[in-house]
Amino acid sequence: TISVPELPQLPFQKLAEQLRNELDIGGALNEDLGKIPELETSLVLKSIGQDLLIFLAASVVVTPLANIIGVTPILGYLVLGAWLGPKGLDLFANSKADVELGDFGILFLLFSEGLEVTRKRLNKLAQFL
Repeated sequence: TISVPELPQLPFQKLAEQLRNELDIGGALNEDLGKIPELETSLVLKSIGQDLLIFLAASVVVTPLANIIGVTPILGYLVLGAWLGPKGLDLFANSKADVELGDFGILFLLFSEGLEVTRKRLNKLAQFL
């Protein structure tokens, strides 16, 4: 047999082993692993994946269509979101998660509009107020 030389003990190895034993890193996760409902988790992940696919497909369709019509794509996203959402065709499986994604959409809308504001326009708004 071939003998493998033993690696020298590094100063932090003993400390790392002591911390691992005292802190029980990952032990609580391993105990709760059997309590996680796999079926429900897989259904939720599948529905979120399906919803994200619908969101991405809608954005791929809306952007060129909005450019052809001559309007901002954001207007197209808003119209298509209202059409596909719970008050329209109701295509989304997880409406609570989709509301959260919609909130992020509103944040991105405000951010993109803020990027387009010029100093001249901002001064006009300040004078108006």
